[in-house]
Amino acid sequence: MYKVVEEIKSRLKNLDGKRLAVLYHFDLDGTTAASILWRILKTQKIDAKFYAVTRGLEEISIEQIKSYNPD
Repeated sequence: MYKVVEEIKSRLKNLDGKRLAVLYHFDLDGTTAASILWRILKTQKIDAKFYAVTRGLEEISIEQIKSYNPD
C-alpha cells in the first residue's frame, strides 16, 4: 500500500502541466475512492477529468480518455 501511495505522489509531482485523467469503476468503492482522490487533487490545485466506468466497458472509456489527452 505504501509503495502505491509513494508512486501516486511521485507521478503527481511530475505532471508538469499535463492533463490528468482518472478512470474509476462506477460502484460503491470505486466512487468513494474517486471522491477522495478528487478532494486531494482539488486541494493541490491539480486539474483532472474523471471517467466513471462500468465493469467490462473499460476499453470505451480508454478511447474517451485518449480524446481528452492523446499522450
